[in-house]
Amino acid sequence: MGHQSTADFTNHTIIWNLPYKPGKLSAKGYNGDEEVASYEV
Repeated sequence: MGHQSTADFTNHTIIWNLPYKPGKLSAKGYNGDEEVASYEV
């Protein structure tokens, strides 16, 4: 879906509105260009 920066949001919380699709959803956190966190459901 792309990259977003928490600095662009007033409460520093990014909200994604996605339509339901069966399968896996993964999120990755970056510090600059370095991946520092990931989560998959």
